[in-house]
This record gives sequence, C-alpha cells and structure tokens, in this order.
Amino acid sequence: MSKDKKKFEKRKLTIFNKMKKMLVYLLVQRRSIPGAKGFELKKLIGTKYTFIANLLNKELETYGLKLKIVFQDKNIENPSLQDYDKAYFYITTSEPIIATPLKGQFNMEELGALAASILLIYSKNNKYEYENLIDFLSNKISKLKTRRFIDKFIKKGYLEIDENNILSLGWRTYAEIDLQMLTKIIAIYSV
Repeated sequence: MSKDKKKFEKRKLTIFNKMKKMLVYLLVQRRSIPGAKGFELKKLIGTKYTFIANLLNKELETYGLKLKIVFQDKNIENPSLQDYDKAYFYITTSEPIIATPLKGQFNMEELGALAASILLIYSKNNKYEYENLIDFLSNKISKLKTRRFIDKFIKKGYLEIDENNILSLGWRTYAEIDLQMLTKIIAIYSV
C-alpha cells in the first residue's frame, strides 16, 4: 500500500471515529434535555466539529434521521462559529411521527397543555407573560397542575422564560416542531 493511500485510510478512520463519538454523545442523555451545545461538541471533537456534524447528518439521512441545529437567535441567516458554539445540536426524525404511538415523558393532559402553550405563545409573536399563560390554561386544568406543567416545559427546553417572566418558545420547540406546518394546519382546520 502506498504512503498516500495509508494516509488517506488513516484520515478516513479518524473522521469515522469522530462521527461515531459525536453520535454517541448526542444520543446519550446526560441531563434532563437531550442533545448538546456546540461548545460541548467543540471540546469533544475539536474545532472542525461543524464539518463532522455535516458528515454525520448525511449519514443519519439514510436512516430517516437528521441532525438539527437550533441557534439561540432563531432568525439567524449566516451563522458564525460563535453562533454554532452557542447552538443546540439535536437528533430528530426527518419526517414527523404521526402514526406511531409514542410513550414518552408526557401524559395526554401534559401534551394538551404543551400544544396549547406553544400555539398561544407562537400566535402572540413569541412573547407571553407567565401568569397570563397560567390563567389561560387554568380554565381547563387546575392552577397547581398548570404551574407544574409550565415549569416542566421550561426545564425540558420547550419554553424559555426571561427575567421579566416573559415566556417564549424554547430551542426544543424549534427542533421538534415544524412551526410553518403547524400554522398551515391551524389555518386549514380553523382551530
């Protein structure tokens, strides 16, 4: 085997090992939220982690999965390396899972409250007061449950709260929910 071919094979193996390391890191849940921030991947993989993430995403596509990157500033067009360092990297399915019954971290009451919260906050231009959401949801659910549900949604990353108690959609909502499709469905069915 020639020297260049050995060098090429060694580089290919290094890239493959980095992809595998990134995949395991993204799949194993270490905290209450899955995925990882960019700076964590940078520390694990190195400065070329965005290149490795792109290669991993191409490989995941063959399995019906994708690596979704959600930036802190949701409307970013040309992200810089600093934007990638602050972004969430998360593995999700390529197509929405509609027909598959999922046993997850929410019961039906919590899912209903989450859906209503997301729709309400999204319809209010992604800003809604914490107490107003509690009042809105407590028409159907007790106030005690409502507070617990909203705190769970914040902890899981579906909602975010600022120092003024203003809620907005969290990174996980952007990662898991196609908001344009949701808007179309609402418009069609006039929910």
